[in-house]
This record gives sequence, C-alpha cells and structure tokens, in this order.
Amino acid sequence: MASTQLNARPALEGTAQPGHYGRRENGVPQLVIAERRQPALAYVVARSGLTPATAEALGGLVGTQVVDEPRFVSGADVSVLGCAPGQWMVFANSDAARAILASLPVSLAACATATDQTGAKVMVTIAGPRAADVLAKGCQVDLHDAAFPAGTAAATQFDQMVCQLWRIDDAPTYGLLVNRSLAQSLWSWLATSAAEFGYEVAAP
Repeated sequence: MASTQLNARPALEGTAQPGHYGRRENGVPQLVIAERRQPALAYVVARSGLTPATAEALGGLVGTQVVDEPRFVSGADVSVLGCAPGQWMVFANSDAARAILASLPVSLAACATATDQTGAKVMVTIAGPRAADVLAKGCQVDLHDAAFPAGTAAATQFDQMVCQLWRIDDAPTYGLLVNRSLAQSLWSWLATSAAEFGYEVAAP
C-alpha cells in the first residue's frame, strides 16, 4: 500500500494574497502587512526560582541580554519575546536555526521547560507610517514612540482576540502573534482596519 505524507498547510494560505488593497496615497504604500512563516517557534517557561538562570541561558542564544520583562530582542540565529513573568517565545530566524530550538528541551532542562509551538501560532507583521493608527483601533496599548519604542512588547487583545504585540523597529514595524485558530480572524480585522489607508500584502 502506498504511503501518504501529510504536509502542514500555512494558516493564511489563500487569504494573505500579495497585492495592493484599498486606496493609494501618492503611489506610496502607507502600510505593508505580511504573514511571517517562522521556521520554528518554542515556548519557554522557567522553573520555580530559576527565572534569572533561564533569562541568562536565553541571552546566550541571542547574543545579548534577555530580561524577565515584555521585551523583544533579536540575534543572528534566534529572537526572544518576553510574554509573561518567567515566560518567553523563542523564534528561529532561519531554517538553519531550527536545530537550536529543537535542542531547547535538553539544553534548558536544568532551569526551564521548552515546548514546540511552530504549528500552534501564527505571526503577522504590519509596517509603515499608518501602522500604529491601524493597531490603535483595536487595542488599548499606548503605541506612541515614547511609550512603545522598538523592543517593547505587550499582551493585548484585538476584537477580543488574545495577541502578543511587539515593536520590531523604528519604521515602525510591529509583530503580532496569535493562536493558529485565530489567524483568519486577525487577518480579517487587520485588512478591514487598514482599508481606509490602503495597504500592500507582501509575500510570506
């Protein structure tokens, strides 16, 4: 009997279609929205009393300090997002970094537990001069540059959807992370909220 191999389907396949949508303003896109298909994603929870040791170990992976705060830091191989006290999401920045995340349950065993979340979460980015205006329609986080600079993160909600939100850079570019089951709803909300400004959908 011939074997059948099942392949995971991207959560926004067929929905996040590249192209321009909505109005145009001087031919320059005010917003760029994209699905970011992470090669691997892991959820790390520090064991009781070992949060500092876990943060230090994660800092060694990133190549810079990781703190027990809602912060986003990125290194050559991995990025780390602080989600809650003693809890982080770790992203592989490339296919080559998958092995690093696969080894986390062993390499962090003395101080934390690590579970694979690659198929359970979906990441979307929104960038451009109007990005904060779009996000402000649905969340209560103060997105002013002084209050939410690059590297800042927060747990929030968009239209009652629980979401991790962080600012990646000064462009500004924001990252949003939701459960896979909410990906379609989040994309629909973003598309509707961004329509008045016009937006580009970038290829994944």
